[in-house]
Amino acid sequence: MFKLLEGIVLLLIGYKILQVLVRIYAIITLTRVVDGNGLIKTQFPYIMRELKIEYLINNIIVVSFLILLSTWFYIKYVNAHRVSRLQLTYKPIWALFAFLIPFFNLVAPYKIMNELWTVQNRDMSIDHNGKIIIKTWCILSVMIVIASRYLSIQANQVEGLKAFLTFEYYYLFFYLVSLHYFLETRKLVKMIGA
Repeated sequence: MFKLLEGIVLLLIGYKILQVLVRIYAIITLTRVVDGNGLIKTQFPYIMRELKIEYLINNIIVVSFLILLSTWFYIKYVNAHRVSRLQLTYKPIWALFAFLIPFFNLVAPYKIMNELWTVQNRDMSIDHNGKIIIKTWCILSVMIVIASRYLSIQANQVEGLKAFLTFEYYYLFFYLVSLHYFLETRKLVKMIGA
């Protein structure tokens, strides 16, 4: 399970880098089209098709990631309940749904990850560093949830090339935040372990 989760996180990191590069290419191309470069206009339909394919692939990978992360979270939390003398906040089953239930997904992953860190960490010299990574990971999680909701709502209302170009900048920022999130997730998964 651990190797599979680590593999999908690495895949997502690579994919987010690819998405950032595609976004930069789309922004450069759309800027040329908006500025009146007629030769570049022929590339616009290809960009739209590539973005639809990218969206589909992204959804498949992210759903796979959420399933694996939720399963890993559950397994680690069950083990934490077994070995810890501390009273943990949630029952283990809640760890399985911590990323899926609206509003609960804004608080529970942080608490559960923090408790996992508290139970698993044996080296107090890195305790502060681990807590900072968990806070950063949580803030990025909330940013991604809010930004993804906003972008999905706004995507249907975009009309015209200039508005589409502006929207591409939003997506570039979103993918950069997502990339940072997956890098932090990788650190946490490695720190807490298999």
